[in-house]
Amino acid sequence: MVLAAFGILIGVLPGLPHIQLSPDVILAVFVPALVFEGALNLDLAALRRVALPVALLATLGVVMSIGCIGTLARLALGLPWPSAFLLGAILSPTDPIAVVGIVRRSGAPARLAALLEGESLFNDGTGVAAFTVILAAVATGHVSAAAVGLNFVLVTVGGVAVGIVVGLLGAILVRMTTHAATEVALTLCVAYGSYALAAVTGAGGVMAVVAAGVAMARVGTWGRHTERSWARLTILLNVALFTLIGIGLPAAAVLGVAGSVVAGFLILIAARLVPVYMLAFGISQRWRQLLWWGGVRGALSVALALAASNVAAVDRSVPVIAYGVVALSLLLQGAAVRPAVRLMRLGSAQPDQP
Repeated sequence: MVLAAFGILIGVLPGLPHIQLSPDVILAVFVPALVFEGALNLDLAALRRVALPVALLATLGVVMSIGCIGTLARLALGLPWPSAFLLGAILSPTDPIAVVGIVRRSGAPARLAALLEGESLFNDGTGVAAFTVILAAVATGHVSAAAVGLNFVLVTVGGVAVGIVVGLLGAILVRMTTHAATEVALTLCVAYGSYALAAVTGAGGVMAVVAAGVAMARVGTWGRHTERSWARLTILLNVALFTLIGIGLPAAAVLGVAGSVVAGFLILIAARLVPVYMLAFGISQRWRQLLWWGGVRGALSVALALAASNVAAVDRSVPVIAYGVVALSLLLQGAAVRPAVRLMRLGSAQPDQP
C-alpha cells in the first residue's frame, strides 16, 4: 500500500511525464506470475475447511457484486445500464495481488487467511471472465442475460480445464528434475503457459493460472530454491506494478469526477456486504467483518478499466471512476486490514475457529 500511495503521490506532481499503462502488460506480464505464486502457496488444508464459503463467494458472490454495484451505479451515478454493469464487473473481483500480500503480513489465523486468499484468487478468475463477456456484449450492443450467462460459464469452465491440465503436466515435469534452475523455469512456464493457452483457446486466462497453481500445489513438490526465487520475483513485480499503477493513474481526470469516485467507493463498500453476509456460511461475525473490509480492489481492476477505456461503446466516465475507486480501496481498505486484525484480536495466536 505504501508503494501505491507513493506512486499516486508522484502521479499528481505537476510537470512529470504521464505513463500510459496497457491492460495487456498488466494482464499478460504481471498478473500470471503474481496470481500463480498466490495459488501455489495457498494453505490447501485450511482452504478445504472453508471451501464452501470460498466457492460461493467466488461464483455467486461475483454475480451479486456485479448486480449490486451496477444497480446502485445506475441509480446514484446515472450511468446507462450496460456501462453500470460493466463498472460492476470491473470492481467485482477482490484483487489477489493486493489481498494476499496484506493477509500474509497481518498475522491472521490460517483459516481466515485461506478464506481471504482463496476468495480473492478464485473470484479473480470468475470476475475477469464476467468482465470479458459483459464488455463484448456492450461493444456489440447485443446484451442478453442468457447469452452473457452461458458465455461466462464456458469461459470459466474452459479456463479451469486448461489450468488443471497445464498444472498437472508441470507437476510431473518438476518431479522429474532435481536441478533448481530447471524447477524455477518449469514453474514459470506453467504460470505463463496456462494463461497463454487459455487466451488462445478463448478460455479464461486468469482462471487458468489459478487452477494451474492449485493443481500444481496439490500434487507437486519443489525445493527451497524455487520458493525463494518466486518470493524474490513477486517482490520485484509488486514494486514495479503498484508504482506503475500509481504513476499511470489519470489524476486530473479522477479529480474531475471526485464526487462520483467517492460515491462509487461507497457503493463498492455497500455492495460488498451482500455476498459476505448472504454467502459466507459458517463464518463468525468478526470474521465476516474482516472479510467485508478486506475485499481490496487493485491491479486487476485497473487492467480491466484500461481494457474498457479502449471500447467506444463504453461510457467514458466508467474507467475514470473505476481508477479512483481502486485508488481509494488500496489506500483506505488496504491500510486498515492489519490494524483491524489487531483491533478485533484476530491474530494467529488466537484459536483458529470461525
